[in-house]
Amino acid sequence: MFLAGGIEAAREAAQNRALHRTLTGPETVATLLLPAGAELAFTDQTRQTLASVWLPHATIVAGILLDGALQPIGSLEWAGSLARDQTIGDWPCRAGDLWLTAQGVATRCTLAAAHRTAGYDLPAGAEMRSDPSNGGQEFQLPQEGPALRIAALGAELPAGGSLTLRADGSLRRLYVPQESGMAIRGVALRGHILIEGGALTGELAEPSLAGDDMLLAGATVRLDLATGKIEPTTRSSVIER
Repeated sequence: MFLAGGIEAAREAAQNRALHRTLTGPETVATLLLPAGAELAFTDQTRQTLASVWLPHATIVAGILLDGALQPIGSLEWAGSLARDQTIGDWPCRAGDLWLTAQGVATRCTLAAAHRTAGYDLPAGAEMRSDPSNGGQEFQLPQEGPALRIAALGAELPAGGSLTLRADGSLRRLYVPQESGMAIRGVALRGHILIEGGALTGELAEPSLAGDDMLLAGATVRLDLATGKIEPTTRSSVIER
């Protein structure tokens, strides 16, 4: 019995060695230059697919001071942890969760300080997400904090809401918490709101008149931003995109 236990322990140790490798010097792994001492974990014994990297201590990777584990996210990004608050490019990022590219570009972080970008004054605590594949950006406001002025709509996005921008900085989508509501051109809306040209599609937060008809809260409407007129729509492009 003792012999069998020893054989099993030896087998597990061999399997563990086959799934892990510790770097003896700096090495580029899956496009990311890693320091000596980093421990690589693979999904199987072929070592073809990297599962994660463990940094032995806080160290500079891609120009950013990171600590703990790193995981590849698709082919363009890595998930890691900032060792302390740092400014990465233009972004003042808070210590903790971070997504980055191998070139040292932050693609997801929580803002450590207020920051202005694309004409928006984002508060500290907002979450930034930048998509390296298409250049779009998304910002999630903290649950406790100030509303965000959306000048293009003459409206205030409430705390907990989010906005999505196209690569050119134009407004593409908003999310308004169900319990809050957001008045745009005098119409109270909530949920997902899609902006296309001079109109938007969203869900009514309270009953509203559309011509001579009273539409109930929850109805999906199209709002003309120039005139403020709404009309019901049976197909919600907000949900389908």
